[in-house]
Amino acid sequence: MPAREYDLKGVASLTSAAAGGDKGFELPFVVQGPWDDPLVFPDPESLIRRSPGAAPLLGRGEGPQDARRRCVR
Repeated sequence: MPAREYDLKGVASLTSAAAGGDKGFELPFVVQGPWDDPLVFPDPESLIRRSPGAAPLLGRGEGPQDARRRCVR
């Protein structure tokens, strides 16, 4: 019997009715693990891509994985 596991990505967004439904805040997230005990956490790659601090690194043709590898060394 195959294992039943989650491997999902999504975006939770907070909207304001007063602002006409504009998205005020978005949080990309990941759900992974078995059905009976899944893990839910922020999507690190998406957050790195959106970060103004990471923009100079990404502008040089590097992806999030390259920046992480350089920091680990």
